[in-house]
Amino acid sequence: MKYLKDSELRIGNLVFDSTGNTTKVESIIPEHKRIRYGIPINEKRLLNFGFEYKKTALSNNYTLKEFRITYVIEGKLKGKKFLVYANKVQMNNFGHIKHIHQLQNFYYQLTGTELIIK
Repeated sequence: MKYLKDSELRIGNLVFDSTGNTTKVESIIPEHKRIRYGIPINEKRLLNFGFEYKKTALSNNYTLKEFRITYVIEGKLKGKKFLVYANKVQMNNFGHIKHIHQLQNFYYQLTGTELIIK
């Protein structure tokens, strides 16, 4: 598990606490007082946020309004990940977004709204 720095977090982000339970960040306090870990992105969590799943011959797609995450599973781009917002590719191969709090932060930056569990 990746230990998170307070600078990576926003109030409302979902994280694992030091006991392994999912918790919502309610305040940012000095790192030495609270240990938080990143929650990995997976299909179940995307669906819990309200993303709709659609599989094509070449990719797995998760869509929420104008925000789409595409995992290429076949073809010359196999293994690549794309993040698309309002039909514009925002990020090619976004492998560095691996945790829910990162996705929540990026979604907020693009849409101005919070990504919350439905």
